[in-house]
Amino acid sequence: MSNFQYGLISRVDSNAMEECFDILMKESANETIKYLEIGLYNGRTASGVKEYLVCKNYPHEITGIDSFILGEKLVFFPEDAKLIDGSSIELYNRIEDNSQSFIFIDGNHSFPYVVADFFCYKDKLKKGGFICFHDASPQTQWKGWQHVGDKDDPDMTIAVMKALERIGLVGSNHNRQWLGFDLHCHVWDEDNEGCGVIIFKKLY
Repeated sequence: MSNFQYGLISRVDSNAMEECFDILMKESANETIKYLEIGLYNGRTASGVKEYLVCKNYPHEITGIDSFILGEKLVFFPEDAKLIDGSSIELYNRIEDNSQSFIFIDGNHSFPYVVADFFCYKDKLKKGGFICFHDASPQTQWKGWQHVGDKDDPDMTIAVMKALERIGLVGSNHNRQWLGFDLHCHVWDEDNEGCGVIIFKKLY
């Protein structure tokens, strides 16, 4: 795995993402990898993805969606990437169905937004592509109000895993096969209080 900087995500997380890019490169026969990131912060994760794909000399296109409600500045976002400014759950039709190779969901982590982002973007992913949710470690759940809804409602904090369980992607009663996804990996750095990724591969 590389030593590229991916912003706020841990090395464990970025290694898992790079493993997925390696699979895509192996399976896609030099077809352009299209990477979509929801929630950009300062753009460093998208920049790390670009650096990795450039070092592999692999064709790629990067798109980012963010509403910038907290006033973030895109200091590192790649100059040749496409930026869509606004709410992910309002602008999903700007992305063509069956077009993306890898979707990284790192926007609003509240229960309703994670559910909405999955159903808004799952059809944007190609067969064999990956969808990745950030802040999926046990350490992050129920922390940090997400600037929507009631501050006292735990579903308005980081509730990624509750949302994925309710969708049916994880848990004892999961229906991933019916949804057309399979669990690829769920990893986190136990020494890092944040982060963690859970990644699913689209079957059909």
